[in-house]
Amino acid sequence: MTEIQTFTIYGDPVPHVTVTYRGKHLSRRGQLVAEYKERVRLAAIAAKIKLPVPSKDCLVMVRTDIYFSNGRHGDPESCHKVIKDALWPKLRRKVKGQPSTGDDKYVGGFYPPPRYDANNPRVVVTIWIESMEFEITAVLRDELTRLIAFAVTCRLNNQKEWMETFAARLNEGLQAIGDSDLIELDEDRFTIKSR
Repeated sequence: MTEIQTFTIYGDPVPHVTVTYRGKHLSRRGQLVAEYKERVRLAAIAAKIKLPVPSKDCLVMVRTDIYFSNGRHGDPESCHKVIKDALWPKLRRKVKGQPSTGDDKYVGGFYPPPRYDANNPRVVVTIWIESMEFEITAVLRDELTRLIAFAVTCRLNNQKEWMETFAARLNEGLQAIGDSDLIELDEDRFTIKSR
């Protein structure tokens, strides 16, 4: 089962800006982004969020629901990027030739259109993992749906042997996804019994 984690960052979000330096100092807008990234990290720590390590086998998804204080604001896509960058900063390579770890290369997600709350501007961040387990469960669920359609066809044609085969395949599918129910054919009807 996929664990879903949620936390909130209070205050208006700060949109992404390409970091520029004036001499040895970060530009004012760059400073605002850096400060906001720190607020994002502190909010995640305060909420005891366990950040997954993104990889090819562990695709991380992030949803950002943004509530701005008014109509003057950065675009939600840019704010979404700042939050992802704050949670998974790009780390330098530790070993030459090895890929960097911890960046947001395998982090996807989305952001709905902006909402407004003048009294409580905030960003609600939801994080979950899209793993192979999730993919396999979805495929099995689709297969079970096809089997149910097959059963309806068999029942309509009153073909008992096919219905028995269907019940056996359905039980295999249920067992594969960890369901404890048992499907039995009783005369011309299917019944569900707990194992």
